Amino acid sequence: MNQLDINSLSSADRHNLVESGLRHGSWSRSCSDETLASMCHDAELRTLRQGEVLMHRGETPGRLVIVVKGTIEISTTTQDAKRHVLGFLGDGQIFDLVPFFDGRSVNYETITLTDTLVLQLTRDQVLRLLASDPGFNLAVIKELCSRARRSYITLTYTSLLTLKQRCARVIVNLMRDFGEHKDDGIHVPLRLSQETLASVVGCSRPALNRELKSLSTDGFISVTYSHVVVTDKEALTSLASEDW
Repeated sequence: MNQLDINSLSSADRHNLVESGLRHGSWSRSCSDETLASMCHDAELRTLRQGEVLMHRGETPGRLVIVVKGTIEISTTTQDAKRHVLGFLGDGQIFDLVPFFDGRSVNYETITLTDTLVLQLTRDQVLRLLASDPGFNLAVIKELCSRARRSYITLTYTSLLTLKQRCARVIVNLMRDFGEHKDDGIHVPLRLSQETLASVVGCSRPALNRELKSLSTDGFISVTYSHVVVTDKEALTSLASEDW
């Protein structure tokens, strides 16, 4: 995405671009058309270049952020300077929900992996939408529940699943969030280095490489140039939840 493209759009095209991005998020299905229209019209649209930090660790978010187009990486750095990737956000996904509502600082940072377009809503705007649209209320509650559930699952599967299952689970999550269906399988369009993917899984790069080769040999995935294609969705999903 060229950042100048946004400035050259007409008001109608700009509105359609934002609405299309919002509707990528499952949460939007609970919202009224009026709520989405209000977001498109009233919220601040911000463009970010690839590699730009949106939120630093220790900051307190004053706005609720929704990805309209692009990809954002969430990561944290340990006291011994080891960086750990926590996950990724794509079109239509809301983030900083918890710190936005509780007013506390974040313990991670967010950085763009691509040129990215985000929508930023002030606290007053969010509270007004919550008061006027029960569907948006429900959407926010579901999002918070989903994040809590995913956190619990992540903590548990780290100790219960084998490394191969953990790799499968990370790929399944990426497939569900970013997957593009094509003739040869479901493509995960994120160009992730093995070092980054190993950080998400929580293992060394050589260990990850062995498991990816094993999954490829099994016919579950194919990997080329940091690009993953899921070739057997059912088998990979079954492995990710096996004995779980």
